[in-house]
Amino acid sequence: MSRLNVALFIILAIMAMNSPCVNARPKTYVHIINGLVAKYVLNIHCYSRDDDLGHHTLPVSGHLDWSFGTSIFGNTVFKCDMNWAGGHGVFKVFWEDEQLQRKCHFNNCIWLAAIDGLYVKDLRINRFVFMYPWQKYLIKLPK
Repeated sequence: MSRLNVALFIILAIMAMNSPCVNARPKTYVHIINGLVAKYVLNIHCYSRDDDLGHHTLPVSGHLDWSFGTSIFGNTVFKCDMNWAGGHGVFKVFWEDEQLQRKCHFNNCIWLAAIDGLYVKDLRINRFVFMYPWQKYLIKLPK
């Protein structure tokens, strides 16, 4: 086989693996739940390098859910910019890391926004595990 044929074969194989018709990789699901108390809404904007899920306002117990196929190169990352009256932050909610994948059973990441920060559900032990604290707002008082 010539080098040109090998190169063409590799390119076609990569294209086929990324095609929605031939994608053998299972879908990954991400769920974000507003677990804040009382009347606090959670403002959220989630995105990856390729997808922007838009801005959402989640009421208490509301949730944002989406699914996607991961890259064959192992570099899929989703981040969410979140804020509420008590804090804010930009958090990675999916990345192709073995520890996170085990917590999510490799395709089902469940996140809970709580008063002290963001938790991911470790499905192996059926319990939410603390991952990120909120950044507090710095309010400058007038003199």
